[in-house]
Amino acid sequence: MSTQMMTTEPDEHANSPGNTRFSPVREGALVLTCLACIPYLTLKILWIFGSHIGIPDGSELLDHEGLMRVANGLTVLMDATAVTLAFALARSWGRRIPAWLIVGPMWIATGLLAPIVAAWPLDLLTGAASDSGSSAADFLQPWVFNVVYGGFGLQAAGLMTLLVLHVQQRWGRLWRGRVRDLPVLATVPATRMSVAGAAVLAMYPLIVHLGWACGANWFLTEDTDGVSAVVHAVNAGLVVLAIAGAAALAGAGRRTWVGRLDTRIPLAAAWVGSSAVGAWGLWLILSATAFHGDTGNPDGTEGFSAQLVGVCGVSVVVGAILVVTGAHLLTGWRAARTPDLSSAT
Repeated sequence: MSTQMMTTEPDEHANSPGNTRFSPVREGALVLTCLACIPYLTLKILWIFGSHIGIPDGSELLDHEGLMRVANGLTVLMDATAVTLAFALARSWGRRIPAWLIVGPMWIATGLLAPIVAAWPLDLLTGAASDSGSSAADFLQPWVFNVVYGGFGLQAAGLMTLLVLHVQQRWGRLWRGRVRDLPVLATVPATRMSVAGAAVLAMYPLIVHLGWACGANWFLTEDTDGVSAVVHAVNAGLVVLAIAGAAALAGAGRRTWVGRLDTRIPLAAAWVGSSAVGAWGLWLILSATAFHGDTGNPDGTEGFSAQLVGVCGVSVVVGAILVVTGAHLLTGWRAARTPDLSSAT
């Protein structure tokens, strides 16, 4: 991201009465986020101190207890960071925090939560979760997934509500109106080339995820099960969402029906899609490095194949290109619309 977007900027609403007024929606979202973290944090802390609750005998997790304590400690810190972010988003002091300290962690949080929130309900609706219950039970007991993923869903609802309220109040002027109303920047050709490059690279993970969703076993040692089919279909959709949103913001289709869209629609699509593609790709690479070596399949039985790590690596690059491109767009919109704000005062 550029330095203009990384610094603490004056908040034009800092002294408005609305900032000190009690907001039931904001406070409710804050409470929801904090409560939703409790089951996950409780399980993780119990595991750190040696409890095997929810872990069946023979689980692979029991073969790496030292490493699991480190991993659980890391995820406890991540969830504690989510609670801290929730307070920063809900309180007026949060608007004085540099943008990158809000946007960066929230981009990662959105990316890690979005595929789970989208795929888990579909698993339950289609019965895919029960179809693969035996393999999941070898890793963790089924109730653990229900408790943890249910908590993630509530946590995502709370955090996203707080994020929308925060960014709309702090930076909403940058994307007001429809797509066709966005400032036309001098960097449009470069921006479109960046998005086009990301789209070309994204074809690799997109095709692989679609193949897995259809039952292919590329880079795997066994066919994907029902849960994997749903998850990979969701992941493929998130790749499309990322590119479509970014392309619209970069001006593609500006003179068509796309130009009539509220700017927040492609902005949300690009945010959710790019974060899911980039953050999950990075998380899987870290998981492969920490637990599984460099050969085998991604279900944890023998490890990650080098080709699968390659898919994740390309996903990280795609996410990085899109987030940097988005930062430059926001910086340009801010510069273009600052005179409008000055003349209106």
